[in-house]
This record gives sequence, C-alpha cells and structure tokens, in this order.
Amino acid sequence: MELKTQIYKDAKQTQTKIYDLQKVESERHDEKKKEIYFKYSKLERELNTKKYSEERKENSKYEEKKEVFKNQRADADIKQQTFKKIIAFMDILKKEADFKKNDFGAYIYDYPKNEKGEVIRVIKNNCSCYPEKEKVYLKPIDTLYNDKTLILKVFIGDNDKPKNKKRLFVLGKSVLISKHYENEVIKIPYNYGIKTHEENASIRSLLKDFPTEKEAKAYYNKNKIKVLKNFIIEHKNAVAELEEVRKNTNSKEWKLLYLETKRDYYINSYSGYEENEDYKKVLKQIADLNGF
Repeated sequence: MELKTQIYKDAKQTQTKIYDLQKVESERHDEKKKEIYFKYSKLERELNTKKYSEERKENSKYEEKKEVFKNQRADADIKQQTFKKIIAFMDILKKEADFKKNDFGAYIYDYPKNEKGEVIRVIKNNCSCYPEKEKVYLKPIDTLYNDKTLILKVFIGDNDKPKNKKRLFVLGKSVLISKHYENEVIKIPYNYGIKTHEENASIRSLLKDFPTEKEAKAYYNKNKIKVLKNFIIEHKNAVAELEEVRKNTNSKEWKLLYLETKRDYYINSYSGYEENEDYKKVLKQIADLNGF
C-alpha cells in the first residue's frame, strides 16, 4: 500500500479534471442531441406534410376512379341483381309443389279446460290435481288474405305487460318464402317478441297491444284494410314476376345457366364440395343437358 500523500493529491486532481471534461462532453452531447432532434423533427414534419398531401391526392384520384367504375358497371349491377332474383324465382318453382299453405298456427301451453273454461283436474293418489300442460292452438279471429300463394291469419294472444295484456298479430305462409329471413324476392315481415308460439309460419307480424281482447278486435276491424297492405301489394307483384319467370325459363339455355349457378355456389361455399351429393347431382344434370 502506497503511503505518500502526493500520490493521492495527484489522483484527486486527475479525477476532478476528468469529471470536468466529462461534464463538458455531456453538455455538448445534450446540445447535439437537441440539434439532431429539431433538425430531423423539422424534416419529419416536412416529409409528413408531403406524405399526407400526396396521400390525399391519391385517395381523391382513387375515389374518382371508383365512381367511374361504379357508373360503368351500374347497368351490369342492375342486371346481376335481376339475375339473382330470377334464380331465386327458379328455386321457388322447383319447390312449389311442396308448399303447404295451411300447416301453420299459433299455440300456447295451458291446462286442458272444459267448455266453461274450468281446468279439467285429474285424480292422482286420491287427490284432485292439476294435469300436465298441453299444447293448445289459438283460433284466428280472421283470415286477412288467402289465395293459392299466400295466406295471412290474424290472432290475439297474451303478453307479459301489466296493462296492455293482449297482443294482436299476424301469422302466415307464402310460396315465395321458405324461411323467415329476407330473400332475393321479397322483404318479409317478421317480428320477434310475440309470446305466443308459432308453428311453421314464415310470416310473423306484430300489430299492436291492447288492454282487452275486445279492444284488439275493434282496432283490427276498423283498420283491417291497412294491415300489411304494402306487403300484400308487393307480394302480388312478386307473384306476377314468378309467373313471368315460369313462362320464360323453360329453355335449355336457362336450365343450364341455373345449374351452372348452383354448381358455382357449391364450389364457392362448401369445403370438400367434390364429395357433396347435391353437387354431384348438379354435375350430372349439366352433363345430361349437354348430352354427355
């Protein structure tokens, strides 16, 4: 161990000198960092300004092009929508024979009752007990519309409201509608929130709630002509279009186009479509029509 004092005095001076140099360098470094930051921040802002300007110009140009393309294909788009509707009508014609007009209804689960409205009790273990609830069909108060393609019946059922306890609603079926969602042919009236159960109905329209059944009937009798008026008109127009499709799509050309559309549907919608039996049937029908 060195015990000469000068050695440690010299070391302290060296240490202080280096600390001072380091401080100067640190200050220089901080200033340089600020300089670099401001220099490139300015450049970044300038570049970003140019970038956003060019992007706006390009986006504007693209939107103009999109509008041009939209206008150019407008006629083709309309024709394609019409074609989808024709295919939907052809689907309907193929299933038309299976249309069952009167197999729908409204029902609740309730205890069996006699003509006086009293629950028919059952004797069980020497006790007069309530029976099991059973499916009870509601009688419609009216048939709003009825032809070979459409039937609409009006019902009154219960709901859970404290005041307006009676619900006026329409159930129906149409040859144009196989399921209760919007298709290519017609917009379907279908409301949720009807407490009464429905069976096989593809049309389900809630009209209004009332305190009593008498008030519901009075409202319906007064407004019957307005109930689903627009839908009935639209349905008649759609049926007229259906008949037009029936008359004009019996050619080999239309049959092939229909089958090719179905083939493409399976190819684009099903994984492993090659093994799908319906797809195979379509291929066979195409081959038969082409005489292969």
